[in-house]
Amino acid sequence: MESRYRDSDRQIYVNSVFWYILLFWKRIIAVTVIMAVVVMGFGSVTAYLKEKKAIKDAPVVDYEAMAKDETVIRALSVKKQYDEFEKNYYNDYVNNIDSSNVSKVTIQYNISGASNIDDLMENYKIFVAGEEVRKAIIEKTGDTFRESDLDVLVSSSSGGNTLSVTIKAKDKEMCDTLAGCIKEKIAARSEVMQGTVAKHDIKINNETYNVGFDQEISNFQISLKNTFSNETDKYKTMINKLTEDQKVYVNADGNITNNTEKVTLSIKSFIKTRNAVIGAVIGLFLAVVFFALRFILSKKLRNTDDIRNLGNMNLIGTVSDLDTRKMLALDKAIYKKCYKVYKKEPLEKQIQYVAKNIYYLCKHKDINSIFITSSLSDNVKAFDMLAESLKSNGLKIVSGKDILTDVESLENAINSEAVIFFEKIGRSDYNDLCDNLDLCEQQGINVLGTVMIM
Repeated sequence: MESRYRDSDRQIYVNSVFWYILLFWKRIIAVTVIMAVVVMGFGSVTAYLKEKKAIKDAPVVDYEAMAKDETVIRALSVKKQYDEFEKNYYNDYVNNIDSSNVSKVTIQYNISGASNIDDLMENYKIFVAGEEVRKAIIEKTGDTFRESDLDVLVSSSSGGNTLSVTIKAKDKEMCDTLAGCIKEKIAARSEVMQGTVAKHDIKINNETYNVGFDQEISNFQISLKNTFSNETDKYKTMINKLTEDQKVYVNADGNITNNTEKVTLSIKSFIKTRNAVIGAVIGLFLAVVFFALRFILSKKLRNTDDIRNLGNMNLIGTVSDLDTRKMLALDKAIYKKCYKVYKKEPLEKQIQYVAKNIYYLCKHKDINSIFITSSLSDNVKAFDMLAESLKSNGLKIVSGKDILTDVESLENAINSEAVIFFEKIGRSDYNDLCDNLDLCEQQGINVLGTVMIM
């Protein structure tokens, strides 16, 4: 007896699964869209309800009363000082100079022609360090410097008849700007002092420029850094003593008032595209897995490959009762790939073609009587059409039910010269067909082949 593939042993081809899944591309898209909407909607509603509950459960903070709290008032004062210090620290001109690469100009003045040279020297030194020179520098440099910067950048000294003015900056250009401003102011001051202090001569004896490390600026930067660190610690200590609500109030510089307005939430603001993408991926995955398992686990005939797996079973012909006139071109292409067949002709012409094929096959094998059967519980329209068409070709045709369950049909099959099985993809049971073929072999029934309807 010819061994036959049973359902558990059927071969499964990846390309067959692929095309079967694509056959349901419209349903897959529908499931994908539905899942995208469901997941996006669920995520949006969940986030909306969570936020709504958070607003409802949130404690009411009385910021007007908080503004009168002594601890908060002190914290606001400390924060204001800290913010100002932090701003000055990072914007400070001297703090941003490279102490190892400082530009320096030294201007040496010679003063003569007066008996009270020491008084003149002291007067000029006080003037160079005074408010008039500082304002002139700040005005000319566009507020680049603070007055505290000039304590480090501009200095003067004297010895005998010589007045030395030292100017420091980031680069030579700024040094020249500061030097020019100071020379103008000293020249103007000299004219004033000629009449108010004593007649004297003052002129520039020497002017030198160099670049290098400056210990004074380095010490200033270290001192500023230590001060900033102390101010930061002081600020953090104060902030850590506050409650969370007080921290929020202080960090906002006290610019928070009691909110008497009712918070209105819109669910539209909680709609996330990411949730839709996640839902679409889940939907696509579930749909593909469902149709893949449906194909793999199906006990029905899947396609014409199942007939070819049944030992020496012949596939005499195929017909399709599917109305392709309303099908999309894509559906037609997938249908052809999935079932390995595609018929454009009307069902009647397909039946006539298959009947002629059977007629010539019977003529070649000298067969005159045929029994047509099917494992289907109810015969389809094409079954009767094939029987009538074969009769019109002069063959003796008897049709009947499943030979496994109907005794009369089994007797008719035994008494006929050959048997043709008429099966439908997606409806005929694969194992039932195997049992029918095994019974035919046991009874010595000649099986001519199978006609498949799609």
